[in-house]
Amino acid sequence: MKFAFVTELYAPSLGGMESRFKAWAEELVRQGHDCEVWCVGHQEGLASVEAINGVTVRRVVSHPRYKDSGAARRHWPTVFKFCWTLWSRRVELAAFDGIVLGKWPLLHALLVPYPRAVEVRQDWCEQRSGTAWQFIYRLMARPHGRGHVAINGGIAQWLRNHGVVAEHIATIGSASEGPVAPPESKRVDKRILFFGRLNEHKQPLLLLEAFKQAGLGEQGYTLHFAGAGPQSEVLAACAAGVPGVVLHGRVSDGRK
Repeated sequence: MKFAFVTELYAPSLGGMESRFKAWAEELVRQGHDCEVWCVGHQEGLASVEAINGVTVRRVVSHPRYKDSGAARRHWPTVFKFCWTLWSRRVELAAFDGIVLGKWPLLHALLVPYPRAVEVRQDWCEQRSGTAWQFIYRLMARPHGRGHVAINGGIAQWLRNHGVVAEHIATIGSASEGPVAPPESKRVDKRILFFGRLNEHKQPLLLLEAFKQAGLGEQGYTLHFAGAGPQSEVLAACAAGVPGVVLHGRVSDGRK
């Protein structure tokens, strides 16, 4: 079968959505399927088309500073150009057996009419709080006939609560691609890393509380939070005076 992942960013960009789709697409390739990623070229020097571990990556539009321009750190003219390009290339998308939509940059999921003959699924890797976000999410959950993929049971339940039929929801967690120490290794790394946006559903406060209750700081462990978000201030307040906790704030792609 032939699948297209239509999303904002992909490797070499680093982030949760990028890692999720990269692992997913490469696993489908290992199973013998053909996979393409249609995305935005976010920096200079990226090829418009290339193969990464068997996955064909098509950067259908590009901007050299896409992630560092405009509101919300996005170059919005490129976002609209991305949506228009998807709209104008609907015939090409109709050749796929399935299309998976990333959440970002939002407008491609809200405005572009994808081919009705193709099974389209909206992926949900996170949920943000706030009235505006909830309104946007309800709009994204509405398209008739579109399936949904939730990263966990909590988001699957939210979709059901907002009228999505249970049969139209699949739950697929994200795979880890991190290096694993060999079994014979006796080295103990006492650094713990939380790497991501500081949102309530990612539960950074729960990790901090577990670290505190286990007394790991007194045992020489360090807990590093790399990222920013709505819970940045409350996390900083709760972490004050806790030994071993380091807050790095938002990090650049280079530091990632």
